[in-house]
Amino acid sequence: MNNIKYRIYDPINKKMIYSGSTPTMLSSFFKATAYLNTQYKMSYQLGLLISGGEGKSEFYEGDIVLPKASPSWAIAIIKWHLLDCTFRLYAPNNGWIPDRILESELVGNICENSELIKEIS
Repeated sequence: MNNIKYRIYDPINKKMIYSGSTPTMLSSFFKATAYLNTQYKMSYQLGLLISGGEGKSEFYEGDIVLPKASPSWAIAIIKWHLLDCTFRLYAPNNGWIPDRILESELVGNICENSELIKEIS
């Protein structure tokens, strides 16, 4: 069973705030970030870990990745796909792409690294 975790962007401190995975940690997180949740989207942790150059990274909804299996796609965002009821990769200029999230390199997220998306739009 995966531990449930969330994160939300804090525009005042210009950083992500991450929850823990225990019920107490989650409760504290939701109470502390309630004022942010009315303006900013909370991201869900996918339960996927990938080994990288700096250890293991957790994937969250809204992360920006470089898909490895399709080098023609410049960049993709992890998004919820309603029809498939799963998280998938979405390329802003190309739509939904079939690459696997675990075969991607994590390069940022849409809140802290929005310039990565603007470069290709």
